[in-house]
Amino acid sequence: MNSYYTLTYNPFGVNTYVICNEQNECLIVDAACYDKRELEHLYNFIEGKKLKIVAAVNTHGHFDHLFGVDEVCSKYNLTPYIHQDDMYVVKAAAELAIPFGLVVRSLPPKWNYFTEDGMVSIGGFNFRVMQVPGHSKGSVVLYFEKYKILVTGDVLFAGSIGRTDLPGGSYIDLISGIKSKILNLPLDTVVLPGHGPSTTIGEEISSNSFLNYL
Repeated sequence: MNSYYTLTYNPFGVNTYVICNEQNECLIVDAACYDKRELEHLYNFIEGKKLKIVAAVNTHGHFDHLFGVDEVCSKYNLTPYIHQDDMYVVKAAAELAIPFGLVVRSLPPKWNYFTEDGMVSIGGFNFRVMQVPGHSKGSVVLYFEKYKILVTGDVLFAGSIGRTDLPGGSYIDLISGIKSKILNLPLDTVVLPGHGPSTTIGEEISSNSFLNYL
């Protein structure tokens, strides 16, 4: 079984990641399914692989990464995880989606909070959570050292970085966090971004023009 699968949902093309372990457990990262069809696609995928979801995790709170979280958590009896510093944008999600003609139908009534960097153990998973603000205040990246993968949300993309012109954004903070917390990881670490194709730490160090001067 692969250590991860990429499922892309909603008009913004958000990558929802299914991270798997040897016990057929999985984490759902950024459940971004917009409508019933996309939700059914995710459910059928999980059931087809005979996976057990042990947690839903959000890299940050922007509405395009939240669309399916409540439905997925309700179905599988989960309380999702997010960094506490991003609850300001979660609470504004429905309002922020309106100008795009989109609807946030519901949000989880309760969340588990990441409040500091460190190792997290959920089910059979052990991974490191690192807060990298700049795209939003509470943006986090998830480092699965065992599988050599880093889920970056909208912090780092193939050849680019997250936008910093949204409320709570900061270009200086984003670049600083990428430099101090991401670029020192092994060069062959696979980067799984919130949008677009995967990449590696080594590839971004060598070719990402936003990072050239670091």
